[in-house]
Amino acid sequence: MIGLTTSFDPKVPSTQPPGSVGGTCFSPRTKAHLNVRTYTGLPSAGLRLPRGPEAADRHNDPLVNPQGVGIGGWFARLTGVVKAGWQPLLAIFAVSHLLPGLVLNVGLLVALAGTSDLYLQRASAASAGGGIDMQGLGSTIGAPAAFFLIMVVLFIVVYYLQSVGYAAATYSVTRRAGGVPVTVGEALSYGLRRSPGLFGWTILFGLGIGLGFLACVLPGIYLFIAWAMFGPVLLFEGGNPLARSFRIFNGNRGQVLGRLAMTYLLVVAGGLVTSAVQFTLQAIGGGGIMSTQALPLAFGLASAVITLVLSVPIAIFQFGGVLLTYTEQRGIDGVDTRQLVAELG
Repeated sequence: MIGLTTSFDPKVPSTQPPGSVGGTCFSPRTKAHLNVRTYTGLPSAGLRLPRGPEAADRHNDPLVNPQGVGIGGWFARLTGVVKAGWQPLLAIFAVSHLLPGLVLNVGLLVALAGTSDLYLQRASAASAGGGIDMQGLGSTIGAPAAFFLIMVVLFIVVYYLQSVGYAAATYSVTRRAGGVPVTVGEALSYGLRRSPGLFGWTILFGLGIGLGFLACVLPGIYLFIAWAMFGPVLLFEGGNPLARSFRIFNGNRGQVLGRLAMTYLLVVAGGLVTSAVQFTLQAIGGGGIMSTQALPLAFGLASAVITLVLSVPIAIFQFGGVLLTYTEQRGIDGVDTRQLVAELG
């Protein structure tokens, strides 16, 4: 746990246990003159703002890391958000990410296995007959086309539901941070209301990143970082979230880049772990997703399910990292969690 010294008051006697102040040892002479209040990432009651005289103390704000505290305070708030709200976040991401992903992967595996089997049958028939069956060739070409269209529709549905989950998670975390009770159902209802706009901007985000990579890779990487906060910008502020995120990034490049770099490095590390698990299961099964045999196909399905389950905490961490990076930048303008709750509606 990271301890951050936030205030010194020589007039107030220390309330820390003898021999230690905030986990740091001080001599009796030093403790007699210092009252050190330690910030541990979040108030002791969880994701709730302090009341009374402590209300104006920004060092206790659960979402907004004060300037000058550094990346330690940002990371403490990130871990605090995840720890305090992991149950509703897990439920939201299970509905919006895990279940749709399972449907998509199962459909993909079954469809690929069926398409592979169809090609093998047509190839065997052509070899045995000494020629190509044009009618069979037409059906063979038509099957992949139908498969492609179905997969496009499924991908759209999956990404739309992920937009629902992102908005719902933002609503849940923010309101809980402000001490406002919220159920998973209420959060998902909010997500459904905000998802059309968020999904539309997600498409524009993806197209812009794609064009940037086609231009020369580096522009794509730059836009990916500069636009990374478009989600919370849209939900809290509205307007053009890509332009606003771009301005926030360029107004404090070093700090934003450091936070996002840590977030995505940990996400990549988690992705490598899930990929290793997936490849191991497929190797044990003795086949890939194109296999038409029962055992390899079963291992392919099992690896897809396990990979998706492992990806949920990674997605939650990525969501929290981007959100806390955005709220930290809003704090420069004097915004705190209470105002963020009011903006979210």
